[in-house]
Amino acid sequence: MPYGEIRRLAVKMWLQGGVTQQEVADRFGIHPRTLQRWIVRYREGRLEDESHHRDEVVRLKERFPWLTLREAQQRLKSKGIEISPKGIWSIWQRYGLAGFRRGRFSLNFLDYLAMNKESDRWEKEILAMIEQKDILRAARLLNQLPLFPAEEVVTKIPDSLLSLPWRVVKLYYQPIYRSPRESLLQARKLRVAAERKGFYYLAVRAGIVEAVALQWLGRYRRLFKLLKRLKGHLEGPDHQLGGDPYLRFIIHLLTGMALSGEMRIREVISCARRCITIMKSFPNSPAARDNLARLFTSIGYFGEARRLLEGQKLKDPDTKLLYTTTLALAGEYRKAMTKFKEIRSELPDPFRFQLAQSEAVTYLGLGRIEEARARLQLSTEYARKEEIRYFLHTGTLLLAACYAALRDHDHSQQLLKAPIPVLRKVGSWRDVLLRYLILGKDVEIDYNNLTPRMRLVLLLCNAQGVRNYWQAYRYAHNKGCVAHFHFWLLFFPDLVRKIIRAGRDPRLPKRFLELPVFQTEIPVFHIKLLGPFRIYRNGRPIRTSLPPKSASILIQLALRNGSIPIDSLLNNYWPDSSSPKRNLSHLLVICRRSLKLSTRELHFGRGGRLIFTPPVTTDLQIFSETLTRARLLKNFGEWSFARQEYLRAFRMVRGEPLRKMFDDWSIDTHRFITERIKKAIQDFITECERRNDQEGLRSIRGPLNRLPISLD
Repeated sequence: MPYGEIRRLAVKMWLQGGVTQQEVADRFGIHPRTLQRWIVRYREGRLEDESHHRDEVVRLKERFPWLTLREAQQRLKSKGIEISPKGIWSIWQRYGLAGFRRGRFSLNFLDYLAMNKESDRWEKEILAMIEQKDILRAARLLNQLPLFPAEEVVTKIPDSLLSLPWRVVKLYYQPIYRSPRESLLQARKLRVAAERKGFYYLAVRAGIVEAVALQWLGRYRRLFKLLKRLKGHLEGPDHQLGGDPYLRFIIHLLTGMALSGEMRIREVISCARRCITIMKSFPNSPAARDNLARLFTSIGYFGEARRLLEGQKLKDPDTKLLYTTTLALAGEYRKAMTKFKEIRSELPDPFRFQLAQSEAVTYLGLGRIEEARARLQLSTEYARKEEIRYFLHTGTLLLAACYAALRDHDHSQQLLKAPIPVLRKVGSWRDVLLRYLILGKDVEIDYNNLTPRMRLVLLLCNAQGVRNYWQAYRYAHNKGCVAHFHFWLLFFPDLVRKIIRAGRDPRLPKRFLELPVFQTEIPVFHIKLLGPFRIYRNGRPIRTSLPPKSASILIQLALRNGSIPIDSLLNNYWPDSSSPKRNLSHLLVICRRSLKLSTRELHFGRGGRLIFTPPVTTDLQIFSETLTRARLLKNFGEWSFARQEYLRAFRMVRGEPLRKMFDDWSIDTHRFITERIKKAIQDFITECERRNDQEGLRSIRGPLNRLPISLD
């Protein structure tokens, strides 16, 4: 029932007599004082005029969102409407046009909508209609009511039956992170419709959802254009940004996010300062602090982000993840690992990707390379299409650091270089510049717009001695980016080696300091099993020919993180032998002699396990990682780059894997690897045929000739 109709019927019922004002108020779900005001206005002949005045006050705010109460009162007075600022404010608040409530500051306008006895009664009445399947009648009633928090109601009514303001309310009840592309399309459609009708306040609200979706998708140029349009709606005659505090805060915040994507760091800091100025009036706003912390995180100011979040009661799982990530980046790895375990079960699926990458950062800082690589591989399973760009940079950068830690310089460099063309195409210039700095390229640098991470790289790559190391060390701790300091040392290890040779403590985590990149006496092995067996020690091939069983055991150790139960080895290789352990010991002697290993590096450990301690990588691991990147690029819509990654993976296949190895484990592994390669080639051929990519089809002939498999 329309609000004006409720008022007319309530006054009419009381005038007919036989009921008290309290009974009438209870019947219509209003306060008795409200009814008293209506009766007084009816007797003065002002009841019908009030409806017109209310509509005029609402239209004024929608048309000019930057208006203050005094300015609105003056404009209304010029039209012959006498109304106090308090009266204007109450109308704005009832219709969701008051973006401010004393003692509260929120970035979601739904938090400013008032819920009272009247709206509670309307909600129950509409829900009853919906339960009776009378959706059309429920929608008509809802469309004639002022806005109020009505998630249970509005989400059950189709968009086609809702008025424009209620469709914007429904838009805010749909989490953007679940489907940024869908939110972008819906918000743009509502914004354009609101602008055509002159509802600029409503257009700004819909535009904010559109802007957040664009920021999620990394479309910064479109975001700039949109924000310029929204600012035009909020700027008054003096060209100053007006509107409610939360609207100004969001506009400055999103402008900062867009500028961070364009690497305009000083302007981002200027936007952050404006947000802080607005926030000083609302110091206890968790939402404002959370979003401002994300802005600082986007430009690498992790110390500032952490200070904003510390001391707050963190409720949202994604905010807890952000805070815990700042702990990890500050080098507090143990504390961060504990908190990651606590929040893992709370996180929605869209944030699993960020969690896996943050955990990879922690494991890498702790020197646990295999766990870091496993978390990076896991993050690819969670990556959605809009997150692939972030994986291509952060994921490959962390993976390059992992291989640098194992002294695999060539593959580390390849991981740094390969994503650059894609990142350049999508406009991630900040990420491209960071990679160029690590690679030592001569590039033009704007020193006023460098993030702390970039300054750290410059300090390390230009370091002349130990003194520069301690300068970078102090800078990293001051800026809260200790983890990045550790990662960059993996690419510039000479400084740490000099400190170790001088007998001084570089103040790094113990296990991190024990990585092969710093301890050059530790041997590093690489096994090629996608074809004839090859094994390399410190990058040099071992010429000694190993027996098939010895090669199989080494492959098994490499694929199982250097630890295998002895019983499973005995049952696999010598199921019918009377002295299987003696046979195993004999093979281990051959392996130690051929690989120049000590008994400490290949030995029988506790719990009845065979232990191989030196770091070891395989071409199968690199093949899997390359294939994963190819599939992500294909899903991202970058087929030309995806094809390069597919072909890079196929070139690693030199022939039949685990050939002439006839134990059960080798046969099963041979079958598994062969099927995996076959499926990858089939997927590649199918995609080439779908795209009519003749060049891609010609390129696959080489790998097909090297493999004894049939694709029929």
